[in-house]
Amino acid sequence: MRALTPAQGLLQTLSSQLLAEADDFLAAYHTCAALHALLLECTGLSAQDSIQLTELRLPSGKALAPFYAAACIQDPLRTKKFARGVFEAISAARKRFPGERLHLLYAGTGPFATLILPLCTVFSPSEIGFTLLEAHPESARHLHKVIDAFGLQDFVHSIEETDATTYQASRPFHILLIETMQAALATEPQLAITQHLVPQLAPDGILIPQAITIQAGLLNPGKEDAYLLGLTTERDSYVGLSPVFQLDTNTALQKTAITAIVPVPWSLRKDYQQLMLFTTVQITDTILLDFWESGLTIPQRLSDITFEKDLDYEVYLKYKQDDNPIFYTIKTVF
Repeated sequence: MRALTPAQGLLQTLSSQLLAEADDFLAAYHTCAALHALLLECTGLSAQDSIQLTELRLPSGKALAPFYAAACIQDPLRTKKFARGVFEAISAARKRFPGERLHLLYAGTGPFATLILPLCTVFSPSEIGFTLLEAHPESARHLHKVIDAFGLQDFVHSIEETDATTYQASRPFHILLIETMQAALATEPQLAITQHLVPQLAPDGILIPQAITIQAGLLNPGKEDAYLLGLTTERDSYVGLSPVFQLDTNTALQKTAITAIVPVPWSLRKDYQQLMLFTTVQITDTILLDFWESGLTIPQRLSDITFEKDLDYEVYLKYKQDDNPIFYTIKTVF
C-alpha cells in the first residue's frame, strides 16, 4: 500500500471525525475549520484575488463566488450531516444495486466538492465513481487542484464545467447529490437543478437531500433576542403555521407553479409580529438538519404583521423561478 502524503493523512483524520455519528457542534466546528484551512492551502484559493469573490448569475439563480462557496465548509452541522448523509446513501445504494459500481452525480460542487471528499477515504474507486458538475469556471479550476492534490483521479468519471439545469448525463447515476441552496430555497438554483436532474436518476436511485420542507410560521423578535442573549433558556419565540412546499423526487417531477395559502389566526398575531418561512432539510431517512442548525435553516422573514383588524386572515404566497428565485407574498385576504 502506498504511503499517504501529509495532506492525504490529514484528510483521512478529518473525514473520520466528520463521519462519526455524534453531532457535537464544537467538535464539528474545529474539524470543519481544519478542513477549510487544508483545502485553501492545497488550492491557493484566496480572497486577495478579486475573481474568487465574483459570483456567477445563471438563468435559474446564483452560483456562489469560489471564496464564499469554499466558506460553506465552516457551517459545521451542515457539512457534517451532509457528509454522513452521503455515507448512508452510498451504503443503502450498495444494497439496492448489488455488484454494480455506483455512480454519484454531484451538482454544484463549489471549488472543493466538500461533501464527497470524506467518502473517498472509506470507499474505493471500484465501489463508486463521481461525476462533478460546477458552473463557475474558477470553482471548477480549483476543483481539479483538489482532485490532483489528494490523488482522487480514479474516483472521478469527469468534472463538467456546466450549468446543472441543462446537463444531460451520458450514463445512469444511482445517487444524486445537490446542495445549491439557501434558506427557503432563495437565490440559488436548488429547485431548478433538482427538477432537471431527478428525471435522469436511475430507477430506485437516491436523492440527497431526500426532502427540503418550507413551512410558514410566526416569530416574536423580542423573545428571540432574549433567548439569543441568554436571558431565557426556553425558545418560545416562534410558532409554526401551515406547510408551504416540500421539494422531493415527487414534486421535482411535477414541475408545477408553487403557490400556498397560509391561514394566520388573530389569536397568534397578538404575540408574534413577523411572518417567517422555516426550512428543514431531511438529508436521509435518519439525518435531519433542523431549524437554526445551519445557515440553510435560519428562518427567513417574509413580512411584518401590521394589520390592525382583529380578524383571522390568509396570506397568499408564490415562488418565483428566475435568475433570483424566492418566495414572496401575493396578497392578504381577511
